[in-house]
Amino acid sequence: RGAAVKADYTGDGWYASLIASVREGSADAVTVGGYAGRNLGEAVLVYAEGNLPPRAAESQALVGASYTFPWLAILSAEYYYSGRGTTAEGLFRAFPVFDGNALPSDLLFRRNYFFLQYYDEINNRLEVTVRWTLGLDDGSSRVAAFVTYAISDRIEGFALAAVEEGGSNSEFDSFVEYSWAAGLSLSY
Repeated sequence: RGAAVKADYTGDGWYASLIASVREGSADAVTVGGYAGRNLGEAVLVYAEGNLPPRAAESQALVGASYTFPWLAILSAEYYYSGRGTTAEGLFRAFPVFDGNALPSDLLFRRNYFFLQYYDEINNRLEVTVRWTLGLDDGSSRVAAFVTYAISDRIEGFALAAVEEGGSNSEFDSFVEYSWAAGLSLSY
């Protein structure tokens, strides 16, 4: 258990929040976090979030911006830092074999990443998302595309594909080179 206090501010075109929390039984283990964003006109949003835990070396931060096109598609770019990330040696020492409960491609192990994403919805039926993730620590990358199509009010088709590059000693491509899936989603 623990306790937290949060302060929010919303202004004209911007917002900010600061959160401090402490775990019960450890008064010196205060974590401080927050987020903020600002609209720069009607189409551009800049934002940031982060935290500073008791061990400052484990802090995390995200800084990004998004642009909304006149047809309402969105392009986003983000930089993410995770002090909890590891080096290549630590990565392969920690995960020599996977037990089937998690895929290495589902996680971010390193410390510095750049993300670029494009999202578009077409005719209220088709949604397209393309994401590029660049691991700045080792230069490896992942490109993923997600497509959904509303066949009817209750049936949706989907497809996804991912390609990873980087080589055997990199975060991406060292476990999975490419993957894909397709299917139908039914709702009642």
